[in-house]
Amino acid sequence: MKNLKKISEILPNSDVLKPLENFRSEIDSIDQKLIELFDQRAALVFKVGEWKKKNSYEVHDPNREQQILNKIVKSNRKNLKDSELQSLFTKMIEFYRTTEKARSLIQHGLDCSQLPKQGSFGFFG
Repeated sequence: MKNLKKISEILPNSDVLKPLENFRSEIDSIDQKLIELFDQRAALVFKVGEWKKKNSYEVHDPNREQQILNKIVKSNRKNLKDSELQSLFTKMIEFYRTTEKARSLIQHGLDCSQLPKQGSFGFFG
């Protein structure tokens, strides 16, 4: 196996790290945009949940989730396979569902201990 270098062994401000710093800066910028989009999505998810409860509909809609998964695999992309993108969205949908349940329980003064706290996405509150 090839000996890999440790970034911590390279001198700070070295030109060797410039490409890495640029990549990380781009990632940080994208992360900020994702945070804004996740937050906007959360607001809409919570509104949908409230509307469904108010109008006596089931909050969890597996058919809608499948529609989302079917639609995303048709999107233009270069780097993610269908299965990878579906996995990401499945976890995101599970996260929002769990968060919505937790918020509802908290609003009604109920215990959140039965909510999942393990896995890639879980509720920590």
